[in-house]
Amino acid sequence: MDGQAIISWIPEEASKAMKKKTLPERFDHLYALTRAVDLRDHWINGSGGDIKEALKSLGSAWKKVLVKGDSELDIDAEFTRPGINALLAKLARKVSDSGLKASFVWQ
Repeated sequence: MDGQAIISWIPEEASKAMKKKTLPERFDHLYALTRAVDLRDHWINGSGGDIKEALKSLGSAWKKVLVKGDSELDIDAEFTRPGINALLAKLARKVSDSGLKASFVWQ
């Protein structure tokens, strides 16, 4: 998948995640999406409003999910919550280090 396709795919998948029936399913879908875009990070070299919108949609989805408690999300407070925050911080650093005039905010 080329960078522009990934940029277009992120908001679609974030929207799908938020339509899942349960909070744990939303969390899992967002995790899978975030891990995928972290592993294939060549899309970060993209430009324009599309990338800003993609990052905004992903960050907004995470904000809505992570405001919930660990038991509601069915995640482990000791490992999963810090792990997902580390993954999201890593993605934010990649975006920041890329020189884009965009940011990834999930908190």
